[in-house]
Amino acid sequence: MKKDVIVIEKVFEVPVKRLWKALTDKHELQYWFFNLQGFKAEPGNKFQFMGGHDPNIQYRHLCEVLEVVPLKKLSFSWKYEGYPGESRVCFELWDQGGFTRLRLTHSGIGSFPMENPDFALHNFDEGWNQILGESLSNYFKKENFELKLEISALPENVFDALTHKIPSWWSEIFEGSADQTGESFTVRFGPSIFKTCRVDELIQNQIVIWYVTGTYLDIPGLKNKQEWLDTTIVWELRPNLENTSVRLVHLGLNAGIECFEICQAGWKQFCGSLKSFCEQGQGSPFKSNPV
Repeated sequence: MKKDVIVIEKVFEVPVKRLWKALTDKHELQYWFFNLQGFKAEPGNKFQFMGGHDPNIQYRHLCEVLEVVPLKKLSFSWKYEGYPGESRVCFELWDQGGFTRLRLTHSGIGSFPMENPDFALHNFDEGWNQILGESLSNYFKKENFELKLEISALPENVFDALTHKIPSWWSEIFEGSADQTGESFTVRFGPSIFKTCRVDELIQNQIVIWYVTGTYLDIPGLKNKQEWLDTTIVWELRPNLENTSVRLVHLGLNAGIECFEICQAGWKQFCGSLKSFCEQGQGSPFKSNPV
């Protein structure tokens, strides 16, 4: 019988909760795996993505989440549009005292047309080893920018600042709207620096997610002036007595990119402005007409 199963085990130097988030958060998955259109870690969820061993030959993958055991197991079906056969991918996690052991099992590969060399077992083996051993490992080595702050205001007030009052704490030069999923807005910082964001997700008083669709950072000495492009900005809000705990994660903004130090300082400044606006009604946004 021809072998049609791949099993790979690796240990990652991150807690199990951190690895689970990388496996189940679609915004993180795009940085080390693929852009999984429609993905949610819920049984019955159907999603798809484009990929292939050869960059010049890409296949549409059709998948459905089969099983989810939080912090322990995620499995989904895997087939190709226009081709017979169906396989199954399963991730299993074990907590090992601050580290996490991950086992990947990809079974049913032999159900795909063997006359197509792209479906050869060694291509899957090589692909998964690259994804887990290089892409995911390197992703954890380049942790995204993260900032936590306590704001003496209710979650609804902070949520309102992030969806309706952006000019009051980030930049007065604001175009568009940010209070509905799918809407876009642009903030400008003078004539040659801007960021355009699409609102990807809103959960009332809990989550705000922006995806950067356009940017230009005309900063002296900066070679790549579009490093924010295709990054994701996640705001998480949690009530804490009479305060709100805010966690900002900028996925794609890490120490490996050229503008990290500048942008890190910028986020700290404007998060301070957000805090002041929510607490005192007066922020420190970029001014359209500086005095």
